[in-house]
Amino acid sequence: MERILRIFTGWIFICILQTAFSAYATTFYVSKSGADESGRDGSASEPWLTIGYAVGRAEVGTGDVIEVGDGVYEENIPIYKSIILQGATAPSPPSIVGAVLGGPGASGGHFDLRANNITVDGFTFDEQPSPGIGVVNSTSGHTITNNYFYKRGRGIFFGDGSGACTVTNNTIDQSRECGLFIGDTGGHTIQGNTISNSGDHAIDIRNSVTMTVTISNGNQITGSTNNGINLSGPATVDGNTITGNGANGISINGDATDVTVSNNTQISSNGEHGVRIGGSTTLQGNTIQSNSSCGVFIDGQAIMRGNTIENNTDSGVKIASPSSIDLGQDNDAEAGNNIIRNNTNWNVVNMTEYAVSAYRNYWGMTDASAIDATIEDDDEDSYRGAVNFNPFLTEEPSAVDLPVGEQKPEFTRIIQAYPNPFNPETRIQYTLAENANVTLRVMDVTGRTVQTIIQNQQQLAGGYSVHWNGKDDSGCMASSGTYLLVLKAGDIYKTQKVMLVR
Repeated sequence: MERILRIFTGWIFICILQTAFSAYATTFYVSKSGADESGRDGSASEPWLTIGYAVGRAEVGTGDVIEVGDGVYEENIPIYKSIILQGATAPSPPSIVGAVLGGPGASGGHFDLRANNITVDGFTFDEQPSPGIGVVNSTSGHTITNNYFYKRGRGIFFGDGSGACTVTNNTIDQSRECGLFIGDTGGHTIQGNTISNSGDHAIDIRNSVTMTVTISNGNQITGSTNNGINLSGPATVDGNTITGNGANGISINGDATDVTVSNNTQISSNGEHGVRIGGSTTLQGNTIQSNSSCGVFIDGQAIMRGNTIENNTDSGVKIASPSSIDLGQDNDAEAGNNIIRNNTNWNVVNMTEYAVSAYRNYWGMTDASAIDATIEDDDEDSYRGAVNFNPFLTEEPSAVDLPVGEQKPEFTRIIQAYPNPFNPETRIQYTLAENANVTLRVMDVTGRTVQTIIQNQQQLAGGYSVHWNGKDDSGCMASSGTYLLVLKAGDIYKTQKVMLVR
């Protein structure tokens, strides 16, 4: 008994020591005017010259901070300590400013994160063939935020086995390969990043593990040579803008399971399909428009609810696999509530011999024979299965279909603004998955608030409908142009574009 008490007392003492040491984290400084000399203490008045020297002198387990001054650092730094690295000056894309790692002709310039719980905040990673940041040694708990990666081989690289990390508010532009690569690993959260003009996929996820990667809350993914998002494992893709990529906006490979694609405000103007489904996917509440081939191409399993799929060059939905496909059932709980209309060749193509359920969707028309003429199925070829679409909706589905303030939706989102484009007013419909303090603003393209429709109002979970009258907060008519609806519900932000035409 006495021995157990000694062990327990020693354990308590160690915990107290760890807490005490963690409370005394030190901030060290690096400056191009500093010097790597043992007599200097790394303070603001006696900074060191190189990041690697500072990392070597940070204490293990204390959460020390290394603040790096402006200038170019040609260092390849493996980091084996849980520390915080931060640039003294925030990056300002597309300018190359602040603490810069690498650059054309530089001999190096990247970080390898080889311990857990490292933060990298506020650096510019300039042109180099290597990744700006590599996560290796099966480490986890990293936060990579507010950095600018320009013309790197890959912006950020997660090696196989690394654990859950957070990647937020970074700009990754013109990567030679993919902007963000995630190997056989999971649990990561990817939020609020801008990833543009990648030489391959913007985001390439090769995970086969069961942990879900979450890509959400306003990532802007545009202009990649290949797919915007390439998925091979479980993922949630929610609330992003995915436009102008060379191949598919989102490509879900055949071995991917448990994928949810929801509430993405724009999956549009991509060189092939908006969403290509090869695995098992739920598609809900997305706007999929003006893609060069199909809005949704299905060669796997799919459930589709509440999407807007319109103005795609080939077909709205093309079904190429006899797997389980559900575009809507003939009951209130499982109604499709998709808007599938105005696609150039066909709204739906069934290339299989099996019938497809597509009940309770809106097709932009109210005559069954006219709807049937936009669907290629057994009417055109006897070997094809039917697309069963009747009963169908005679008007657009709306948030009012959810009893306001009563029924709990699965997602917080802006369902739609209708009409859009509009003059003089539009109806804005949104849902709340949880009770929340809600603010809804109309902003112009410069980020200026034009009108605050709802200000800090506590609302219950449910569906809501409000109007914008096309005026600003002073009551003056807003000019013609594109505006952004910004819904803030608690910590969740959702956006949608609207166009006012005078």
